[in-house]
Formats: sequence, structure tokens, C-alpha cells
Amino acid sequence: DAAAGPTSQLMMMVGLALLVSSLPAGWLSDRLGTKCLLLISGLLTTAGGFLVLLAPSIPVLLAGGIIVGLGIGSFYPANWSLGTRLVPKEQAGRYLGLSNLAGAGAGAIGAYIGGPIGDKAGFSVLMAIYASLFIFSTLALTKIQVPWGPQKVALSDEAKNEA
Repeated sequence: DAAAGPTSQLMMMVGLALLVSSLPAGWLSDRLGTKCLLLISGLLTTAGGFLVLLAPSIPVLLAGGIIVGLGIGSFYPANWSLGTRLVPKEQAGRYLGLSNLAGAGAGAIGAYIGGPIGDKAGFSVLMAIYASLFIFSTLALTKIQVPWGPQKVALSDEAKNEA
């Protein structure tokens, strides 16, 4: 019962920070490049995750949650931007659909096994696993062959006419 209040506050901070950061993330992705923004989001989520894990007080815990939310909020738009550049144009629906299923499946599996891990080993262990996965995914990003900086996107004739 004592954890319910801080947990709900933490989730609220993560959600608010996610909302605030997701709005400008598309613009930042265009300016910095998707790979660069993904690197920044990975570093933010890793730092925030470990801050939540090691927080000595509720305000520090909430600050860690805000950092995690900022990282996740900037991850989603950059991730979809990178995904649309990597998939073959003629099969974009298939590959992006699979990507969406993989993300939803990972969330479902994480919720299914995360609870028992938290119950058995403790939620600190679970948070350490999450923070470690943030690091590993950020390291995996370095193997993706896409330029680091901003990419010029060629507009179709129809898009040019609309602009």
C-alpha cells in the first residue's frame, strides 16, 4: 500500500514527459537525424532507468521517471522515421506491420513475465533489467547503417504541390 502513491506519481511523470517530448521529436529527428535522436533517447532512458533504480528519495525517483519519459517520447517518432527509411518501399506495409506487432508483442510478453520477476526477485531487479536493455538497444543502434546527421527527404510531386 505504501508503494501505490509513489508508483502512481512515477507513472504520471513518465507519461507527462513522454507526451511533452513526443511532440517536438519529429522536428528534432529532421534536424539531428533519426539515428542521433535514437542515440539520445537511448542514453536518456538508460540514465533515467538507473536513476529510478538508485533513487535515494521520492523526488529523485520522480526525476528519473521524467528522464525515462523524455527518452521514450523521443524514441517513438525517431524509431518510426528510421523504420520507414529502412524498409523496402514496395513492401512498407508488411514490414512496418511486423514492426508494430513486434513492439506490441514485446509489451505483452514484458507485462506477462515482468510481474512474476518483480514478485520473485524484486522490482529493483526488474528495473535493472529494463535499464540494461536500454543500454543494449542503444549499442545495437550503432550497427544500423544509416547516416548520423539530418537526411534530406525527397518530396513527391504531389507533396511539393501541397507545400
